[in-house]
Amino acid sequence: VSAGVTGHAESIQVLYDPKRVSYATLLDVFWHQIDPTTPGRQFCDRGNQYRSAIFPANRGQERLARVGVFGEGKRIVTEISPLGPFWEAEGYHQDYYLKNPELYRYYRTRCGRDDYLRQIWGDDADVEEPASPIPPPQLLLKYAGVGAGAWLGGALLSRVLRSIGNSNSSSSSQ
Repeated sequence: VSAGVTGHAESIQVLYDPKRVSYATLLDVFWHQIDPTTPGRQFCDRGNQYRSAIFPANRGQERLARVGVFGEGKRIVTEISPLGPFWEAEGYHQDYYLKNPELYRYYRTRCGRDDYLRQIWGDDADVEEPASPIPPPQLLLKYAGVGAGAWLGGALLSRVLRSIGNSNSSSSSQ
């Protein structure tokens, strides 16, 4: 995929329990991690394989994805295509951000990822280090690449864990 000759996108596959995490929450996390306005790249990673894309599994997910993040006025280039076959990346690509934390910190800073996200989202920018390397049972991530996709996986896990923690706290206090 990284050579850019397959037509595939570097991506992550998220398997989740919708009773614990909503698809809307996953989309919110996704939008807060990417640049949805620039075609054919994510930050320093350039080429069609680095395009932003959502692969919904059904029409309901597709409708939610098409609602978008910015509303009217911004041109969103994120591809929304039906879910097709998913090929898992090689083992050395799995959890890459955990195995190479210094390279990822360098990538985030040097490529302007964190600055861009702060510019777009302000205080709601998700530029924290990913939390736990072990997904909870209601969320399973499979990486199909490195680069922004692998970071998205770590950030997705971190933010969803916070979301689950917040919903568990609020439901236990009722």
